[in-house]
Amino acid sequence: MNFAGVHKLPVIFVCENNQYAYSTPLELQMAIEDVADRAKAYGFAGVACNGNDLGVVLEHMAQALKRARAGEGPTLLELKTYRISGHSEHDPAVYRRAGELEEWADKDPIHRWEAHLKSRGRDVTKIRQEIETECQRVVNDAAAFAEAAADPTASQVLEDLYA
Repeated sequence: MNFAGVHKLPVIFVCENNQYAYSTPLELQMAIEDVADRAKAYGFAGVACNGNDLGVVLEHMAQALKRARAGEGPTLLELKTYRISGHSEHDPAVYRRAGELEEWADKDPIHRWEAHLKSRGRDVTKIRQEIETECQRVVNDAAAFAEAAADPTASQVLEDLYA
């Protein structure tokens, strides 16, 4: 971030702020409210927004792209959202306060975007089916490619390895 700020690089840093640093609530992890405020230390714009509202995210991303393309340097875009599961498979997330999951469930970005699409007359069921079909195709293609690929040779074991 410092390098990008010093050289005014056309970079957009995206922070998916899920309200936790592993199991520590963010307010106990940092002394500022917005991660985006840290951009100021690097000399560029920082913007915090509702990461659960795709329309808002797209609007802020468009502004960041405009700044980058105009030579105005980087942007740190903080998307405030929520991690509905634990940090990993072994984390039952027992550290959450009572009612927290229910509170955030009402802010689910997928449901919000579907409501937005429905309000504009779009067939959400059809859109979901198209997305599911395309995702399944991508996964199937990737699996077929991996299965058809030749096993690596011993001479390739250190390729793409950097230290």
